[in-house]
Amino acid sequence: MQQMCCDVVRGSPNPFVDALPGFLLPDAASQARSPMLEERLRALAEAVGARVGRRRRLSGVVNDGEIRSHRDILTALSSTASTSRASAYYWATVREFLSADPSLVLGRLTEANQFDLDEEQKRAWEEEIRILRGALRDLPGTIYLEFDVPRLGSRIDAVFIAGPAIFPIEFKCGEDKYHLADYNQAWDYALDLKNFHLASHAAPILPILVASQAPASDPSWQQPHEDEVRPPHRCRAVDLKSVIESGLACVSGDPIDGRAWGTAPYQPTPTIIEAARALYARHTVEAISRHDAGARNLGVTSAAVEEIIERSRARHEKAVVFLTGVPGAGKTLVGLNVATRRRDAGEARAVFLSGNGPLVTVLQEALTRDELVRLGHRVRKGVIRQRVKPFIQNVHHFRDDGIRDPSAAPFDHVVIFDEAQRAWDSKKTADFMKRRKKIPDFNQSEPAFLISYLDRHDTWAVIICLVGGGQEIHTGEAGIAEWLDAVRLTFDQAFHGTEVELDLTTTTIDEKGLPHRSPSRTKVRIPKGVADGQKLRVPGQGGKGARGGRNGDLYLDISVAPHPVFRVDGADLYVDLPLAPWEAVLGTSVQLPTPAGTVNLKVPPATQAGQRLRLAGRGLARPGTAAGSLYAIVQIVVPTVLDDAQRALYRQLAQNSTFNPRAHFGEEGNP
Repeated sequence: MQQMCCDVVRGSPNPFVDALPGFLLPDAASQARSPMLEERLRALAEAVGARVGRRRRLSGVVNDGEIRSHRDILTALSSTASTSRASAYYWATVREFLSADPSLVLGRLTEANQFDLDEEQKRAWEEEIRILRGALRDLPGTIYLEFDVPRLGSRIDAVFIAGPAIFPIEFKCGEDKYHLADYNQAWDYALDLKNFHLASHAAPILPILVASQAPASDPSWQQPHEDEVRPPHRCRAVDLKSVIESGLACVSGDPIDGRAWGTAPYQPTPTIIEAARALYARHTVEAISRHDAGARNLGVTSAAVEEIIERSRARHEKAVVFLTGVPGAGKTLVGLNVATRRRDAGEARAVFLSGNGPLVTVLQEALTRDELVRLGHRVRKGVIRQRVKPFIQNVHHFRDDGIRDPSAAPFDHVVIFDEAQRAWDSKKTADFMKRRKKIPDFNQSEPAFLISYLDRHDTWAVIICLVGGGQEIHTGEAGIAEWLDAVRLTFDQAFHGTEVELDLTTTTIDEKGLPHRSPSRTKVRIPKGVADGQKLRVPGQGGKGARGGRNGDLYLDISVAPHPVFRVDGADLYVDLPLAPWEAVLGTSVQLPTPAGTVNLKVPPATQAGQRLRLAGRGLARPGTAAGSLYAIVQIVVPTVLDDAQRALYRQLAQNSTFNPRAHFGEEGNP
């Protein structure tokens, strides 16, 4: 068993990371740490890492482990819908869906698709749209296409919300048989909603498997299980309408707000959390690892991490823990142990995240199969897998959930990132967000975003980074340095100024001339308008003076995280202002964000792309100097999806206009 060490960053009430003495766990004294890492860790003790961001959390949804009615849940969710995006490629009321041109719906699906679209998928979507248009006629409700269950990566072909019921629909277009794997898939999707989607906890769920060319449908719905999820109803395409109608006749209750349902967050039910705890209780680090000196070190490591978590929870602190070790040292086992011991309905919830998709699959499958054997195969495998999903997940799904709702904190307070050194840098993350997520201006690295996501908790949070030593870092992977760089002042703190409380460790000399490390805590006021790279001097807050001399000074190297909207140039700020073509031509008034709040900006007619609209005094205000300006840089954004009427208007404009943007080219520029 290889030995490993744990380097810990500890924070105080508001800062995520203020200062960090590194420490070496018992039995790991021989583990060599990178001098560069050691230097970076010590350097953080002199940096400011406070963060105060917008925070909004759901309250009153789950109380003492009991699920309230979906009316209570959706009432709480309705106030959040304006800031959260639906987890679907397309959604609309049935009336809107039926009145829309099918090609427009297909265009929306194509635009939202994150992968290469082949002809088979396109034909499948066309067939699904055709079937649903016939089946949903005269049925009020809300339809979602390609619905992602938050954080699980499960994408359901369609979900129909009507009355009190939820109908997840799995399509197998062109199939003339009902396959067992497809049946189980439809059932598992329904369980994913029931167990992990907040707005689905208390609702009856009626999954449907559609094999479009099947010769017959099931005669009736089966009875629901105790969790109100019915086994899937198998039906052919022509019977889908009657199957939905018969399902609605089977249920009763308060109607679901279809729009609020689509923006509901990930939240496991107390029942599934307890099942997960019971499952992994038989697979602790002590049971899995060898009982030798290395195994004892794992136990000590787990205990040390648990102590940090409990201290952060009790003091309302935020902390980052770096658990380092060579491959095979047991970091993954420690991470799993921490995650599963905290799967309860209280606040100290934890999840183990990995960007290694095969590893997530292997871990989930291994625990699922082991439990299946233990139970003598008396339970369907998909049911067992539900118990594993809460505490072993893909980090990219976790990240996407934070993007979907930019203000909500994650469900978990403790997050373990496996192979944290492989997180993406800002360049690779921005490229991915632009190509796959259709977010053109994303400017954070994965570590920076993930830290900011956990920082949305207004109480406490702990991030545990499992860092493998001696492994190759590939292009676009940030390494541990990116995590350290991510602990910086936020733009808002730099703009408005803030106060941070720092945990410091200084060296003092005793009467015998021997050095000692002394911990201390001090508050520092950061003035408004501080710049990235600026050095602040705090008199008298350094080391204690020798032989009665005055105390030394504390120097803070300011590091300011980039803002997702504003760019800084000296005291001036720049923001991109997207305008539709007709807004640029005719002029308009828009709501423009500024660091001090939203203002109304008048855009004059005939505004050109690249034109700068200046707002004086809206930039950074630094002591002793006038505030800079805020410049809105105009970008003309052309719509990518048009219906026939809109396209006709553009053709009419092209035929009637004499405007030639290339006239300055000379004769060759004339149309």
